[in-house]
Amino acid sequence: MKTSLLLFIALATTMAFAAAGMIDLGEILQIYPWGVLLILIALEIFTNMVINTRVMEVTAVWLSRKSQADQALVMVLFSALLFLVSSLINNITAVLVVLPIIFVLLQSVKLDQRFGLAFFALLLAISNIAGASTPIGDFPAIVIMKSGLTTFLDYLRRAFPLFLATGFVVVLMHSLLHRRKQRDETETERTQKDLSIHFLELQHKNYKIQWSALARIGTVFALMFIAWSLLPADKFPPETVAVMGLACAAVLLFREGASALLEPYPLASVLIIGPFLLLATVAQELGLLDMVAQKVLLLKDYPTALLIVMMIVTAILTGFFSAGPTAAAMMPVVIKVAAEVFPHQNHWLAVAFAVSICAGSSLFITSASAGPILMEKIASANLTTGDGKTLQLGFANYARYGLLHFALQLVVGIAWVVIAMLP
Repeated sequence: MKTSLLLFIALATTMAFAAAGMIDLGEILQIYPWGVLLILIALEIFTNMVINTRVMEVTAVWLSRKSQADQALVMVLFSALLFLVSSLINNITAVLVVLPIIFVLLQSVKLDQRFGLAFFALLLAISNIAGASTPIGDFPAIVIMKSGLTTFLDYLRRAFPLFLATGFVVVLMHSLLHRRKQRDETETERTQKDLSIHFLELQHKNYKIQWSALARIGTVFALMFIAWSLLPADKFPPETVAVMGLACAAVLLFREGASALLEPYPLASVLIIGPFLLLATVAQELGLLDMVAQKVLLLKDYPTALLIVMMIVTAILTGFFSAGPTAAAMMPVVIKVAAEVFPHQNHWLAVAFAVSICAGSSLFITSASAGPILMEKIASANLTTGDGKTLQLGFANYARYGLLHFALQLVVGIAWVVIAMLP
């Protein structure tokens, strides 16, 4: 859906309900989660600052050399890179930056359809998993951080080990499957791989990391991380920390003369998320989310069953409607369940919600925000497989990987959270 159309639908829907007297625009403006939008904008700009230091491209080329175009090793190393980056900055941008390098590298591994599909499906899953591992890794995590359901540090210490373990299991499964299927290489194939990697290094030989700028950005970001972890959110709102950190980074870069890192950035993700937040706010004001919460609370006498059902339903909704709308719409329901059923375990309930959103994001190629973009980039790259066919990642051929990742993430997540929450 085009951004302009989405914005029009959100505004038209809001005005229609307001004209009918069903909602109060003043109330909508008061309860709209402006803080979530401010954090998203700040982190989007931070992401572009980091990307412009060239650290991602240089690291990706270095990993390409270390992998020696070995399929299983390519999976492990690039998954590790994406997990590290996507846990801290915008995972969509992180994927897009390394894709051109991955495209060149894949031509050197004697690309086949099976490996290509599995590899890109894995990258999509890892970017989702890493994004959920920290309170600032993706949009749903930011919604959770701003909800008051948990704190930055409480979420981090519970969620990060869970999602790190989930990512490890997913990568291990893929690497073992493809390690077993790899055959011995001929001398010609080994030479082709060496030439491809050498060509990749030549393409990027003039790329130098701007270490001074990166150090300044990293220092500010580390201080923001400490502030989010230690300062009380009621006195120092997370969005205030994000905006102040962004301002400090901009001043430091400007003083260093790295003004090119401060160029205007397209905020497409913000323009997409903003209308979804508006529609969720309208649904909340209409009382629709209270109705959903009451249905869920019918199981409140069976807390474990309620938790599992809520996680499965949230994951399925995410699969069909994507992470952004589901996170914005379901958060008030989760808060109500926390208050009435899990008043002393709300931190783990926040993690359970994140698990559900993360698993659902892997179900279909369209469930994750990066999915449609990934399809488009792969199609335009014209990657050729060993049998002369063009690699295409689509809804149908992604389905088996999506179902596998969905089930694996949900099973691991449910088991981990239920065990943690058992008395």
